[in-house]
Amino acid sequence: ITTLADEILIKSHKNPQSAIEEIKKLLKYASIVKVKTKLLVNIADIYFAEGQFRPALATYQDILTKYPDASYKEWIYEKIDRCKEKIENGKVGNSSPWIENLSNTTGE
Repeated sequence: ITTLADEILIKSHKNPQSAIEEIKKLLKYASIVKVKTKLLVNIADIYFAEGQFRPALATYQDILTKYPDASYKEWIYEKIDRCKEKIENGKVGNSSPWIENLSNTTGE
Protein backbone atom coordinates (compact mmCIF):
# COMPACT_ATOMS: atom_id res chain seq x y z
CA ILE A 1 0.00 0.00 0.00
CA THR A 2 2.75 2.48 0.86
CA THR A 3 4.49 1.92 -2.48
CA LEU A 4 1.24 2.70 -4.26
CA ALA A 5 0.77 5.77 -2.06
CA ASP A 6 4.28 6.94 -2.93
CA GLU A 7 3.51 6.57 -6.64
CA ILE A 8 0.32 8.59 -6.16
CA LEU A 9 2.29 11.24 -4.26
CA ILE A 10 4.83 11.54 -7.08
CA LYS A 11 2.01 12.03 -9.61
CA SER A 12 0.07 14.41 -7.34
CA HIS A 13 1.45 17.52 -9.03
CA LYS A 14 -0.88 16.86 -11.96
CA ASN A 15 -4.03 16.63 -9.87
CA PRO A 16 -3.42 17.07 -6.12
CA GLN A 17 -7.06 16.70 -5.07
CA SER A 18 -7.39 13.44 -7.00
CA ALA A 19 -4.21 12.16 -5.35
CA ILE A 20 -5.62 12.96 -1.91
CA GLU A 21 -8.83 11.08 -2.73
CA GLU A 22 -6.86 8.05 -3.97
CA ILE A 23 -4.76 7.97 -0.81
CA LYS A 24 -7.92 8.26 1.33
CA LYS A 25 -9.27 5.17 -0.46
CA LEU A 26 -6.07 3.31 0.42
CA LEU A 27 -6.57 4.25 4.09
CA LYS A 28 -9.66 2.02 4.15
CA TYR A 29 -7.46 -1.02 3.46
CA ALA A 30 -4.62 -0.15 5.80
CA SER A 31 -4.67 -1.99 9.09
CA ILE A 32 -1.12 -1.33 10.33
CA VAL A 33 -0.67 1.93 12.25
CA LYS A 34 2.65 2.70 10.56
CA VAL A 35 1.01 2.38 7.13
CA LYS A 36 -1.94 4.55 8.15
CA THR A 37 0.46 7.16 9.49
CA LYS A 38 2.45 7.20 6.26
CA LEU A 39 -0.71 7.59 4.18
CA LEU A 40 -1.93 10.47 6.32
CA VAL A 41 1.49 12.13 6.16
CA ASN A 42 1.33 11.85 2.36
CA ILE A 43 -2.05 13.61 2.38
CA ALA A 44 -0.75 16.36 4.66
CA ASP A 45 2.35 16.74 2.47
CA ILE A 46 0.20 17.30 -0.60
CA TYR A 47 -1.86 19.93 1.22
CA PHE A 48 1.34 21.62 2.38
CA ALA A 49 2.89 21.53 -1.08
CA GLU A 50 -0.23 23.11 -2.52
CA GLY A 51 -0.10 25.95 -0.01
CA GLN A 52 -3.18 24.66 1.81
CA PHE A 53 -1.58 25.07 5.21
CA ARG A 54 -4.75 24.88 7.32
CA PRO A 55 -5.79 21.44 6.00
CA ALA A 56 -2.15 20.33 6.22
CA LEU A 57 -1.97 21.48 9.83
CA ALA A 58 -5.25 19.75 10.69
CA THR A 59 -4.05 16.51 9.11
CA TYR A 60 -0.68 16.55 10.88
CA GLN A 61 -2.43 17.26 14.21
CA ASP A 62 -4.96 14.51 13.50
CA ILE A 63 -2.13 12.02 13.04
CA LEU A 64 -0.69 12.85 16.45
CA THR A 65 -4.14 12.68 18.07
CA LYS A 66 -5.04 9.31 16.54
CA TYR A 67 -1.55 7.82 16.73
CA PRO A 68 0.39 9.49 19.56
CA ASP A 69 3.26 7.01 19.15
CA ALA A 70 3.36 7.48 15.39
CA SER A 71 6.44 7.09 13.27
CA TYR A 72 7.81 10.38 12.02
CA LYS A 73 6.60 12.08 15.24
CA GLU A 74 9.42 14.63 15.45
CA TRP A 75 9.16 15.34 11.75
CA ILE A 76 5.38 15.84 12.08
CA TYR A 77 5.94 18.35 14.90
CA GLU A 78 8.35 20.19 12.60
CA LYS A 79 5.75 20.30 9.84
CA ILE A 80 3.13 21.55 12.30
CA ASP A 81 5.45 24.42 13.24
CA ARG A 82 6.05 25.21 9.57
CA CYS A 83 2.29 25.24 8.88
CA LYS A 84 1.65 27.57 11.80
CA GLU A 85 4.43 29.85 10.64
CA LYS A 86 3.03 29.98 7.10
CA ILE A 87 -0.49 30.70 8.42
CA GLU A 88 0.77 33.42 10.80
CA ASN A 89 2.75 35.03 7.97
CA GLY A 90 -0.27 35.10 5.71
CA LYS A 91 1.14 32.57 3.28
CA VAL A 92 -2.13 30.65 3.09
CA GLY A 93 -2.99 30.00 -0.52
CA ASN A 94 0.40 31.18 -1.80
CA SER A 95 2.63 28.25 -2.57
CA SER A 96 5.75 27.66 -4.56
CA PRO A 97 5.68 24.89 -7.12
CA TRP A 98 4.60 21.70 -5.38
CA ILE A 99 7.79 19.73 -5.92
CA GLU A 100 9.91 22.31 -4.08
CA ASN A 101 7.72 21.95 -1.00
CA LEU A 102 8.07 18.16 -0.98
CA SER A 103 11.80 18.29 -0.35
CA ASN A 104 11.26 16.88 3.16
CA THR A 105 8.84 14.05 2.37
CA THR A 106 9.00 11.05 4.58
CA GLY A 107 10.42 7.83 3.38
CA GLU A 108 11.95 4.79 4.83
